[in-house]
Amino acid sequence: MGLFSKMLPKKDMVNPMDGLLELQKAMDNGFKLTSCTIYTELLVIVDNPENKLRFTYVNVIDKKIIAYCVYVVTDPIDSVLCLNIGYAVPNKCQSQGLGAEIIQKSIGELKHTIKGQGINEFYIEALTGIDNIVSQKLAKKYVSTKFDKVTDSYSRQPAYHYKCLFKL
Repeated sequence: MGLFSKMLPKKDMVNPMDGLLELQKAMDNGFKLTSCTIYTELLVIVDNPENKLRFTYVNVIDKKIIAYCVYVVTDPIDSVLCLNIGYAVPNKCQSQGLGAEIIQKSIGELKHTIKGQGINEFYIEALTGIDNIVSQKLAKKYVSTKFDKVTDSYSRQPAYHYKCLFKL
């Protein structure tokens, strides 16, 4: 890219808050989600947009999403299933531990679902902006304390990449 990279329009990193807001609109218009198996207070939808399997978990109070976590199947790592994780909490609900709670519980649900498909291991990857300290803390706690500094392929911005192999 080099010479031409300055000519390309600047993009932001993918923001899971956009997914939360879109799902909230759909729910406001009557879209229904299914209760999870283990943590029945969470709701889930499994869909396949753009031919990429996606698991979306939400915590809802009074018909409003208070925490959101999404996993999208991506390219395998060493022939092992890999999912990218994204998470968001509305501003008015932040600093209450809701992000940590939905990540922890959704990983439990995901493990249960994947094990039920006869798969005994999978990776979770997180990509955080280098300025997003809260997201980094959550990735370090639930994905891995180790990370690499990378360039986000979508936005071309510097980011941190975390990954962890989960064995079931």
